[in-house]
Amino acid sequence: MKPLFTIVFVVSLLLVACKTEDNHTAQYVRVLFSNGKVFGEGNQLYSTVKKDTIKIGIWKIYYPNGQLRDETELDNEGEVIRYNSYSDVGVLIATGSRKDNLWFDSEFFDSGTLKREKITHTNYYEDKKEDTVYIKEYYSSGRLMEESRYLNDELDGIRKMWDMSGNIVLDCTYNRGQIQK
Repeated sequence: MKPLFTIVFVVSLLLVACKTEDNHTAQYVRVLFSNGKVFGEGNQLYSTVKKDTIKIGIWKIYYPNGQLRDETELDNEGEVIRYNSYSDVGVLIATGSRKDNLWFDSEFFDSGTLKREKITHTNYYEDKKEDTVYIKEYYSSGRLMEESRYLNDELDGIRKMWDMSGNIVLDCTYNRGQIQK
């Protein structure tokens, strides 16, 4: 049922965008579920650069029960600065933030313990983009399960894995997706 709500939300934003094409000031938008509760709300702005309406500032998306699902902060170009995602009972399940060329993501188990940490470092070289990603994954007990590094979606560097007791079960090095001997 989430895709239907998302479609309704996007269509509503497009309709508002058509009405605000000549407006260069932020406009507050609120989209409702069919039950009258708020689906999403925040500010948007017509971008003459993108030739489209973009979301800016704080945007909030809700579950049909009224519980906050996502809170996202966007800059004046519509790029995400930070976000928090919650379960339908209000438990924080994911968070992320950007600082310069770094993006930090964390996911949590329903218990609130850390499930996954991910740091993405993006470099731009002339016409090429390169992402280096560092990932740590945890068991629900809080014990480290895996540590790995990726370069442009391929394992690159040391990868370690541990069993639930903390014993190392894998310790190897990769170079652009290929295991090194």
